[in-house]
Amino acid sequence: TDNTDNDVVNMQAIGSGFKLANSKKLWFETRIALADVDKSGFFIGLASASGAADQDIIAEYDDCLGFGMADATVTNAVNHVVAKGSTETNASLDTALTLEDGVYVTLSIYWDGSSLFFYKDGTLYSQPSAANIPDDVVIFPSIEFITRNGAIEYMHCDYIRVVQER
Repeated sequence: TDNTDNDVVNMQAIGSGFKLANSKKLWFETRIALADVDKSGFFIGLASASGAADQDIIAEYDDCLGFGMADATVTNAVNHVVAKGSTETNASLDTALTLEDGVYVTLSIYWDGSSLFFYKDGTLYSQPSAANIPDDVVIFPSIEFITRNGAIEYMHCDYIRVVQER
């Protein structure tokens, strides 16, 4: 980002959509590091706005499945985000997950067709309800990063990997 408070970088792989279904398992994994955690906000996962590009994921989670931290100046706890339309489960993970400045973590999600599992570095952190799973629209690999101070901030993303059964 540049040196403006609330500057946002939003990236979505719009030609690489996934649609969740009860019969199709899905794995999502990414490896990230934030330069200055308490001055950042982010979402990383799968997201769309009713199947189209979502230009502002963090402002209102529309259709998404991923990890989010809206504003670390308030709290630097990472939430699991499960949203279908405007109905969302955006809550703290069952085990508190915080990030450290410049330290890489691997974040993973597994959908077995009926249940969700959220992991950090291979350790299960949360099993949220699948009631709000966005199963009626296509969702895309997505990254949104926002600076929460008047300085240049950044997030490194080594990779995003999404695998779904056919």
